[in-house]
Amino acid sequence: MTHQTQDLYHGDRLAKVLQVVVLQVVNSCRPDESLPADIAVKHIQLARHIVAAIDKTRRLAWSAVNRLIVRKLQEKTVQNGLPAVVQFQVSLSRG
Repeated sequence: MTHQTQDLYHGDRLAKVLQVVVLQVVNSCRPDESLPADIAVKHIQLARHIVAAIDKTRRLAWSAVNRLIVRKLQEKTVQNGLPAVVQFQVSLSRG
């Protein structure tokens, strides 16, 4: 990981990165098909990649502080009407 990339995963930037990543996934999990499924899948895959690069302790700390957005993410990812391929990507994210 480059020094610039590492800088994204510390301090205030970490919180902003995680917020943007989570909001992107929330927007990707809309059943109204405003976003093509293949693009939604790419967003989810990218989010998984970014989050995997962040230390687990920092992810958990961010989640504890941002419970509302985490709850919104959880609600969006389990709702009816999501394309099957998007549901599959979300299920991979749950581990």
